[in-house]
Amino acid sequence: EDREVELSETSTVNEIRKLRVNAVYSKKTHFNAASRKKKYHHRLTLPTVIINVITGTTLFALMSKEMNDKIWIPAILAFISAILSGVSEYFKFGKGSEQHEQVATRFLQIIRKCDASIAKFKDDLIDLKILSTQYDELAIELDEINASAAPLQPSDSDYQKSRLGVNDGEETYTEAELRPGE
Repeated sequence: EDREVELSETSTVNEIRKLRVNAVYSKKTHFNAASRKKKYHHRLTLPTVIINVITGTTLFALMSKEMNDKIWIPAILAFISAILSGVSEYFKFGKGSEQHEQVATRFLQIIRKCDASIAKFKDDLIDLKILSTQYDELAIELDEINASAAPLQPSDSDYQKSRLGVNDGEETYTEAELRPGE
């Protein structure tokens, strides 16, 4: 019981919990951004492929002189395809999605390390001095991840979506999940 009071009142534990919360929001925000960019990528790429197939088929038909009066169809389709390809290439949604996923995974590693540090302290496997050292290391690692992620800029809606998810319990475990088979 005394250890439980000590655990809840330890400033270092509270600071690690703050790091964890920061990492949770950042992870979810970057996973949301990755999902959004992946969706944009698919919405631009799939129509481009379909339009190119239709354009090629139409051009083939025109070459066989069956559609001479519809010569404008492939020109319009090629123009639309070029616009979609240009937008996709300019914004690099596919690459952006991968970068956000990589950063989110690094934040997930921080979350796990925070949880492990608190659990080890709670179970008397490490003392406050070691916990303090782990906090310092986690804080540095989190700062490095934030610095490397700065150019990615998730949207405000990505962050708001992550806040809603956390508030709805997406980042917590139920008793049944923690005790499978019991």
